[in-house]
Amino acid sequence: GLYSTAVLMQDSKNLDKFESEIVPAVKTIFAIKNQNVEEIARKIQKMYVPDESGINFAERAIQYVHLFGDGFFNFDIHETVRLQRSFSPVYFYLQNNTDIPDFHEIFVAVSWKRPFWLDAGWALLKSFLKDKILGIPPKY
Repeated sequence: GLYSTAVLMQDSKNLDKFESEIVPAVKTIFAIKNQNVEEIARKIQKMYVPDESGINFAERAIQYVHLFGDGFFNFDIHETVRLQRSFSPVYFYLQNNTDIPDFHEIFVAVSWKRPFWLDAGWALLKSFLKDKILGIPPKY
């Protein structure tokens, strides 16, 4: 958000121009595909900048930093990667971890050693949960 709004922070005229064209900007930033786009855009603007006359230039600009930053959470990851590829090489990895976390590591932190029966019991419990409850097949 900060990088995207640097131009707005340089001059108040830039911020005024952005605010005058807020509807198409917010529509693009938040990918709004609704018929009531103008009403939705105005509501989003009011949420970030509640009273334009009651705050100074710097505070208004910071609120738009937050608007842009939150907008990128709405942006599809594939679209982000596509845009980034136009500037530099991108290595895009998707990882889906279906394993159950090893909570027994806390026993090591508390007692500085882990008893054998804890490892064996945890392994059996994990395999039962993954196979019978979650339906995740074994990796071998």
